[in-house]
Amino acid sequence: MIASGMISSKIYMIQRTKTTLSGKITTKDSFDGDVTWFDEQKVLGAESNLLDQDMEIIPDNQKSKFFTTRVESNLDCIDIMSNKDTLFSR
Repeated sequence: MIASGMISSKIYMIQRTKTTLSGKITTKDSFDGDVTWFDEQKVLGAESNLLDQDMEIIPDNQKSKFFTTRVESNLDCIDIMSNKDTLFSR
């Protein structure tokens, strides 16, 4: 990863993410709920000493939601994107 801004540096890290979706069927065509996630990063090294440190990531699970909408099986990506405002209006 390359960070740029006030400091430019290469950063070498590993990352692990765990995501859990928990929801309910809200209509015959939708399933909505909460996302709970955990993210862990470990900096292995960086060109700049200022960036050579681990950062704690604190997700806001109260604001992490998901919304699903069933689409017709004959729609392709172009159809879905062309009709996104209608399909995903909620």
